[in-house]
Amino acid sequence: ISQHAQAGLQAEQLLDTIASEIVAAYYQVQLRQQQVEQAREAVESAAEAVPLNFKGILGGDLRAIEAQQAIQSLATAQDRYLESLTSHNRAQFQLLRALGRSPELGVER
Repeated sequence: ISQHAQAGLQAEQLLDTIASEIVAAYYQVQLRQQQVEQAREAVESAAEAVPLNFKGILGGDLRAIEAQQAIQSLATAQDRYLESLTSHNRAQFQLLRALGRSPELGVER
């Protein structure tokens, strides 16, 4: 194989690698976006449960431990939401990197 042909093959391999990284990064962003949405819904659900538990305690239907569990569930859901946002941001950064763009240029103003 001539040097010219070899260089052409190397360039094609590089383009394939770049395209593969872009596709993988894009799908990671999509997956992470779904996780953010699921985590947000979990926070909303847990946040709705807390006042209901307090009403149950005041009405004598629930015990204080159940309200504490609801508060802990809310805190856990909030932690997972923050983790999902961080993962989503990381995935967006990887996509920008795969596209060869600077993170500062990737933000629409």
